[in-house]
Amino acid sequence: MTANEHILSAVGQISERFLMECDEFVSERRRRIPHRRTSRRIALCAAIAAGAALLTGAALTAYRVWFPTSFDNRTEHSAAIYDIEPFRMSIELPEGCVITSDFEDPDDAQSGWSPLDIQLNGHSVGTADYNIFEIYPGSPPIHEGNFYRMVYNQLMLGNQGNWDNGYTVVKQDDTSENAVTKISYIDPEVYGSGRPPEPDEISYQPGILAYNTELLVYVNIRLDDGVFTDEQIEDIARSIVLSR
Repeated sequence: MTANEHILSAVGQISERFLMECDEFVSERRRRIPHRRTSRRIALCAAIAAGAALLTGAALTAYRVWFPTSFDNRTEHSAAIYDIEPFRMSIELPEGCVITSDFEDPDDAQSGWSPLDIQLNGHSVGTADYNIFEIYPGSPPIHEGNFYRMVYNQLMLGNQGNWDNGYTVVKQDDTSENAVTKISYIDPEVYGSGRPPEPDEISYQPGILAYNTELLVYVNIRLDDGVFTDEQIEDIARSIVLSR
């Protein structure tokens, strides 16, 4: 038996009862602890469910969503972000995932311009949102130098929730670029104190970014840590297409 066959055999032996117990455990932990505090066991359960679909060759599911999807967070100061011709994001997600405006936690609907909830087996595991950008005279050519930092400046210039960590391109053409990255978070108490954080006081979670210079828009996807494999995250990033 080959190594791949051993893996597939092991995945096939995961009982429905075990997956049910994982789901029950996740539900109970979510009830008892603050939202999005994911323990190692919760991450393991979700990864098994998502990884089993990948290892058995299950196809990704294609979705097409529009931005902006909602104008609930629109204000006078953010009008320019909403007052654009709507654009479409095509994306492929692992089996068991959906992308929806029906948030598991309603508070997450307020955490961006026009966010969507990414759910795995009914539980939120990330969000997707969008923004606009401009190309200024003297900007570096697309795909060169700090061009991507100019596009994502609002995400990459801050200290808290910084997306400029290991930015890695997975797909590009003449007008677009898709990449994976890490989003860094400083422990809130340390961040509030003003002192520089120690390495163990910074946590990271996966992020996906994609821009299009013809549309002058980008999407940013934030995923919970430990839910998807690096390969799955790169596949998701590679699948994204922005169009009208």
